[in-house]
Amino acid sequence: MIIGKRFTFESAHYLPNHEGKCKNPHGHSYQLFIEIKGAVNRNETNPEWGMVMDYTNFSNIVKEEILDLFDHCNLNDKLPNPTCENLLRLFIGILEEKFSRGPIRLKSVSLKETENTWARWER
Repeated sequence: MIIGKRFTFESAHYLPNHEGKCKNPHGHSYQLFIEIKGAVNRNETNPEWGMVMDYTNFSNIVKEEILDLFDHCNLNDKLPNPTCENLLRLFIGILEEKFSRGPIRLKSVSLKETENTWARWER
């Protein structure tokens, strides 16, 4: 089964080699969509009975590994060319490590930079 969550964060950046408006410092309200895949827990004595993963645990991982580090920051301090695609690749690397243990696997990650632009990765 696949479950997912949407997360939001605010960050600023500029694209140093870009010839358009994005060469100037500006900000975005990012939306990060993460889906994980796993079996539904069938153990009636387990606190996650009937779940792939508790949504609170899911949120805590993403908060600690991504949101706490990337919310309200200058993304150029994290990446030399913080395009939506490069950010997504960085996030996938972080999330793969956290959601590749045991029966849960990372299924897809999308990063919306604006209402009309995004990058998506899917296993």
